[in-house]
Parts: sequence; C-alpha cells; structure tokens
Amino acid sequence: MLIDRSDGVGYGQREVLMNLVMTHAGSVSGEYNDLVHAMTPLSEHTGPAELQLDRFTDLVLDAQFADGASGRLFEYELIYYPYTTDDGTAEGLKMPQPDSVIGTSITDLGDDKEDYRWSFLIKNNEREDDYDGIISLGKTFSRSGAAFLAEVEGVIDVDQWLRAFAFATLSGAVDSYGGDGSQHNAVFYVRPEDQRVLYFPHDLDYYGGYSGSVVGNSDLQRLLQDPAHRRSYYGHLQDIVGRAYNADYLAPWCAQLSALLPAQDFQSHCQFVADRASWVMNDSSRSVLALYPPVDFGITTGGGADLVVSTTEVTLEGVAWIDVREITLDGATSPLDLTWVTDQTWQATVPLNDGPNTLSLVATDLGGAVVGSDSIVVTSEAP
Repeated sequence: MLIDRSDGVGYGQREVLMNLVMTHAGSVSGEYNDLVHAMTPLSEHTGPAELQLDRFTDLVLDAQFADGASGRLFEYELIYYPYTTDDGTAEGLKMPQPDSVIGTSITDLGDDKEDYRWSFLIKNNEREDDYDGIISLGKTFSRSGAAFLAEVEGVIDVDQWLRAFAFATLSGAVDSYGGDGSQHNAVFYVRPEDQRVLYFPHDLDYYGGYSGSVVGNSDLQRLLQDPAHRRSYYGHLQDIVGRAYNADYLAPWCAQLSALLPAQDFQSHCQFVADRASWVMNDSSRSVLALYPPVDFGITTGGGADLVVSTTEVTLEGVAWIDVREITLDGATSPLDLTWVTDQTWQATVPLNDGPNTLSLVATDLGGAVVGSDSIVVTSEAP
C-alpha cells in the first residue's frame, strides 16, 4: 500500500481518471485506488492523496495470471544522482537538489545482469534475481527492421503492448515511456506461462497538451511498421475511446471528484479528455479516422457474388474496419485464421463440403459485440 500525492511537478490526483479508464475499458494492469487525506508533520506534505492499494503486488499478479506471482516484475527507471554538497567539497554531505539523471533505452546492455540492475529495478522474487527476461527484451529491441519484427513476437505479447501503448498515448502524459518515449515510468512483467514480457503503464501523472503525438514512442513506431500491428494499435485507440476515454463516461466521475477535491479543476481535466479523444480520433494528421476511414464489413471475393470452385476449400477476401477483431463462420466455435493483406483487407481459408455451401460470416469487436456480417454461397465441384 502506497500514498501518492504527486501530479507532475505539483500535487493532484488527476491520474485517478486514467485508472478508471483502464479498469473500465479493459487492461491487465489497471489499478483500483482510492482517495485519502494525508496528515503529515510538514504542512506542504499534508492534503489529498491517492491511496494505491495492491498496485502490482503478488496478490494482483496471481489474480490476473496463472501462477502470476512467480513472474518477474521490473520497474523501468532513471538513475537519479545529486551533484552538490553542503560545503562544496567532494567529502561534504550530498544535497538532494539539484540533481541529474542517467537513463537507457530498452537495448542490449550485454550479458551481465549488473548492467541492467539500476535501470530495471527488480520488484519481486528478489532471491532468484532472474534478469533473463529483461536481457532478452533488450537484445531483441536492439535489432532493427525486419529482424526486430521477426523476433519481437516471441519476446513480448505484442497485442498487450499495443493496448498498453494506446492507454499511455490517450492519457496525454509525458515524462512516460509509453507516452513520449521517456526512459522511465513503466513496469515490465515476465509472464510465467510463456516467458513473454508485458508492459504496464505506470505513473501517468505529468501531462502535456491535448495535441501530443498519436505515436510518440520510437519503439511503438517500430512495431507499427507491421501493418497488422498498426491496425491493431489503432483498433485499440478506437475501442478505448468508445468505451471509456470520453467525456460522457468520465463526467459523473469528474463531478464526484470535483465535490471531493474542490481545489482541483476536474472539469478542466474532463475537457482535456474530450479534446484529447477528438485529437486522436479525428483531428491529428495521424488520427484514427485520417488513416482508417470507416468501411462496412463485407466479402469481396468474386465481387461478393456466389461462386463455383473445383476445390475442397476456398480463400475468401473481404474488407473490415479497425473495430473488427475476429471473424467467425456462423455455427463455428472458434474464429477464422485471418491474414491481413492490407490494413482493411482480410483473407481467410474456409473448408467446403460437396455441393452448395452457405458461408455466413460474423465480425465481432474487442468486446465480442457483433459489428458486421455477410454471407456467400460457394459451390464445390471438387472431383
């Protein structure tokens, strides 16, 4: 349990709004925190605070993941150091301010875990002192181009990272790895079941303007070189804005927080959310709608008309907007294996019986809601 009063360079609890967004929209790392009034010996430290409950403790990890507490958790941070003393000599007492920092990108720092230790602070299972997952992460992220994309899916859960980046981006927070690529304020978790690394946004409490970049992190930019990843990322942005990062959903929370914390301008914070959501969805040159104009879900093979084939399977092609996450053959228990030919063009191979086959496809979004459907009759005349 922790108490946090910070809000960038001042005091405030604006970060509570992003926790509400993450837990409502769906995130493996959303925090359930509360408000308290901290009373301390110093008046400047007394006032409202965020009571951070379990955060990323073993209790939370076990609840979210199979044998979760056995996974390795690391906090990505800068190294802070003072550079003045009380008497100006090298032997004097170090003064806490001013200070400076040293950081590193996620990269190959070698094979010795000691070279990672102070930038990637181990937060659990300290006795094992296992840095293998972080070292693998660094080595993979040191690669570029096709080599990076070919290797990265075996080291991180790419789609989880894309959703986490979407939360960090929408928040508008700077001084954050996920927001502007800063070399701190992130937590990395090595998931036990597959040893892949997850990214948990952390400390989203220092905000820039609403028109900050939609793709502000250089690692995210590299992931988005893959069209399927780019489509998924923008799909997460659209999904989160629709579900939670919008003024309608947050208005009751902003009203409640305004009543509890009258000295803080939560109505302005709510307006920031509206402006930021509009920027990401509509106004930026890299906005969702600028890159992905809406299209209706449909089958385009043969112009969408019924067809006859001489094979026992058919490869269907169609179009779908970024809200489509899965396409399922009506009556099937699992979705089709999709290949995204372009950002909005899909292909899927479907087995056929002899004679006419009515193939009815249902498209669903991230929450499982139906967002489109189409059908085609394919007659197999296979010998």
